[in-house]
Amino acid sequence: MSSDTTAEKSHIHLEQRKSLITLEATIDALILHTLDASQLDQLNIKRQSMALEKGSDLKPHFFAPKANLPQPSKKLIRKSVEHLNNKDAFADPMSRILIVSFLGKSARLLESYFDCESLVLRSSDLYELSEQTTTSMVFKGFADWFLGDPAGKTF
Repeated sequence: MSSDTTAEKSHIHLEQRKSLITLEATIDALILHTLDASQLDQLNIKRQSMALEKGSDLKPHFFAPKANLPQPSKKLIRKSVEHLNNKDAFADPMSRILIVSFLGKSARLLESYFDCESLVLRSSDLYELSEQTTTSMVFKGFADWFLGDPAGKTF
């Protein structure tokens, strides 16, 4: 890789960081941290729908579902912790975020990323967690995406 390409990528990355720092400062300065649609537009924050069906065009952009989700075990937990201790695990130039959001007895999956121009917030439908069977199905669906490998172009 030539140094020109590296310098150009570093400059783009620096500009993205400046944009996000400015956005954070603007939101921190707000008295009320609840944003309506017009405020999201003013801040250049896009809100988009997301579906958890694997074949959907609205599936998460930067996360792939985990095939054949294994049962929890000490070995699997140890492997996950080792991955978190690997400094190269977090070296991607684009930060993608996948969060499970709980609202009372409901939950949804949220994906967020910065697309060089806007902060993009994507949310799944709100899933009801009132019955054990549906709760198990919802958590398995969330785990499929949450434990899967990163996907999509990150630079």
